[in-house]
Amino acid sequence: MMMMLSLLHAILRPRHCLKAILAALVLLTSLNLQASIAIGLTRAIVTGDNNAGSVQILNEGRYPALIQVWIDNGIDEMSKTPEEIQVPFVINTPVFRLEGRDNRRIRIFYTGKGRSLPSDRESMFWLNVLEVPPKNREARPDTNSVQIAFHSRIKLFYRPHGIPAQAQEIGSQLIFTRLPSNGLQITNPTPFHITFMTLEIDGTSLTVAPNDMIAPLTTVTIPVPPAKKAATTGTRVVYSIIDDFGSTVKYEKTL
Repeated sequence: MMMMLSLLHAILRPRHCLKAILAALVLLTSLNLQASIAIGLTRAIVTGDNNAGSVQILNEGRYPALIQVWIDNGIDEMSKTPEEIQVPFVINTPVFRLEGRDNRRIRIFYTGKGRSLPSDRESMFWLNVLEVPPKNREARPDTNSVQIAFHSRIKLFYRPHGIPAQAQEIGSQLIFTRLPSNGLQITNPTPFHITFMTLEIDGTSLTVAPNDMIAPLTTVTIPVPPAKKAATTGTRVVYSIIDDFGSTVKYEKTL
């Protein structure tokens, strides 16, 4: 899960006072800021069997918060407003108030509107949850005040009818090939995105780009450090992936 801290607005009085501005900067760097809103899953899944899925939103704080939920297509749309984004989904309650120590389950529906998705593999989107805490009514009107919004994102997968609803033992199906000069080739023959937590070749850590993930039915090549490029057989690959429940599953193969 990716967590970003965005500053909605800082109200400084007096507005043109350098002392007030410096005080606000010190406040931002010294506060122990923590989001109250948590998402009950590390990923959301919408299946083609009923074209629906759900995610639980929890308010672990004492105070109510205003919650906005929307879906986007990827990192290129992070600067867009929800109204500017086109996705084939609707959320039953995109904006709501969540009381302290309470939770709500939101429903996500696949509509297919304006866009058809592949039928032989899952498609990936991002689910966004924005938390706007209540204004501090106890603050004096002549003092500096800062209001912070917390923005969380998790992956959302649409799994069409015809592929399994759950991705089980997909890590064991990965195919690794040691290349003499170009590194390590990894083929994902499954209809699922596979996210790596770790990947090592003969004890050397490697990175899978982008996002530590391999898309369905694709092949990628990972650069290998020069000292590890000699042997093409007998190579030991140890890796772990993240499953549907957010757990880490470890595998080991010898090429």
